Amino acid sequence: SDSLEPSVIILGTGILKNNDTFKNETGRILVFQIGESNRLRLISSNDVKGGVRVVSICKGNVIGCVRGLNVVYKWDYQVEKKLIKASSSGGHIDGTCIDSLDNILCIGDSLTSVSFCHLNKDTLKISEIARDFQDNYISALKLVNHSSAIAADLTGNLLVYHIIRDGALDLNVAICEGNIHLGDQITKILPGNFRNASSSSKQSFLCISSTGSIYALHQISSELFKTLRQIQKNMVPLIKLVGGIKHADF
Repeated sequence: SDSLEPSVIILGTGILKNNDTFKNETGRILVFQIGESNRLRLISSNDVKGGVRVVSICKGNVIGCVRGLNVVYKWDYQVEKKLIKASSSGGHIDGTCIDSLDNILCIGDSLTSVSFCHLNKDTLKISEIARDFQDNYISALKLVNHSSAIAADLTGNLLVYHIIRDGALDLNVAICEGNIHLGDQITKILPGNFRNASSSSKQSFLCISSTGSIYALHQISSELFKTLRQIQKNMVPLIKLVGGIKHADF
């Protein structure tokens, strides 16, 4: 096949020898095929100049974060059965996670937070659509649609990002429209299917934490959210204080 099929697993590595610096770090991108009895078979090993922080498959191509670059690799099956570098783009310090929906990419970083990008299927080049200009270490993220994403940061917060047009800057920006402090580090966000259990839920997600907890998230309508928020507001005077902290302040 000219592109990678769904029955493969992509693994990125980083190697430091003799306590060397990260500038001299090397890595590999390994392609495993899932065969009979779900056994893995290594079909391609590709050396990379730099540690591979995260990899993902988008439209049959591999996207990797290497030394602050977002690198696109195309699959050459007919000649060498290797990944060939097609393009690269900067703008990141150290990529931590990637998610894709069609040709839209959402990339998390250890410093530059979240960015939304577009992968051109003809040129295989990545162009940035919008980014969050706040400093934030993103540990996991998941695209909700082409312009929204759920993300988690290193300090235990769950965030919702959305692309808007900033008239003053005359460019698209990714803003944090909502957040909640879980006090738990989320390491993976997966799509869930709880629609049968909750008819009011439009979309559902599972969040996996470093402590072993699993959180279920539901996307609800604006009307239901306003109703629940009003109920919460009405309950504030009735709730007893815990630890001397007012519920409204908390």
